[in-house]
Amino acid sequence: MYRSVSEQLSIDDKLLHYSSYLVVKKYEELTENKPNGVFFNKIMSLLNKKNNNLKLPHYWYRYGDQVCRQKMPSELYWNHAELDQTTVDFKIDSKNYFKELDGHPIEEDVQELVEKYHDDFEKLIDDVYSYAPYEFQKRFLELRKTFYGISNAYNWDKESYKELSKPIFSDTYDKFPIDEFKELKDEYNLVKVFIETRLESEDWKFKILEKISKHFWFLFCYHLRLNPKARENIPSEVLHYWEEKLPIDEDRHKKSIADIIIKSIEKDESLLEKEVIKNFYEWRKKNKEETKKLIDDFVESYNENKPPNPA
Repeated sequence: MYRSVSEQLSIDDKLLHYSSYLVVKKYEELTENKPNGVFFNKIMSLLNKKNNNLKLPHYWYRYGDQVCRQKMPSELYWNHAELDQTTVDFKIDSKNYFKELDGHPIEEDVQELVEKYHDDFEKLIDDVYSYAPYEFQKRFLELRKTFYGISNAYNWDKESYKELSKPIFSDTYDKFPIDEFKELKDEYNLVKVFIETRLESEDWKFKILEKISKHFWFLFCYHLRLNPKARENIPSEVLHYWEEKLPIDEDRHKKSIADIIIKSIEKDESLLEKEVIKNFYEWRKKNKEETKKLIDDFVESYNENKPPNPA
């Protein structure tokens, strides 16, 4: 038997628990399905905008504003790690658990939001992104829509669609907040110059620019979630964990960006005329050579010292 909310939770936590429960249950009532992670996060984001007392632990990341799972009610259940693939459930299926909050005004807010957006995810995402702390995020959302659009353009003129996307690429990167993310200056300049150079080419490939943009977006988001403008109520232990992981996350995506550029240079060596591209090209080539040498040395050492086969 569960104890009442007042016995288990602080005043600050009560409303967060009840709101989470309501979002899951109201969506289920309307659709007979559990909400997916994107829907749950976005509704909680808008709900937080309407209720200053919610104290939602949230931050801007890859798919927009999302909750910090480590600080959400333990009764919430996520069946997948990826936000766009998971569904969200609340383990306690009894409103009696929250009977002391029955009739709270937040019930009407949840009902209104779920009814408004349950069958219009695109509008939901657009409305949440209207609160994004940086214009670059809003522009990248529009760019990402072109990624989805061209992937589904089976009956369209893909070449024409590709041409229409050119100003969206340019406009997006023109809005990058370099003054507040100076640690990404080199990577930003690299990607911006590469994209500008490719867009000038008659045979530029949409997929190449999509791939390099996604890697830069992920790289940016690792820094974004640490920015005070892009987070609220995130505990210090979570921030420390993100900071500790940052060098590994950075390295992975920087290498992926450089590898895309290396493949492009193999087809068009004129890219090396751009100094920022040449510098990254040389860094990655040297990095690969050093990695290969480490592996070769390890294999050689192992072979020299491995025990002989039994007779």
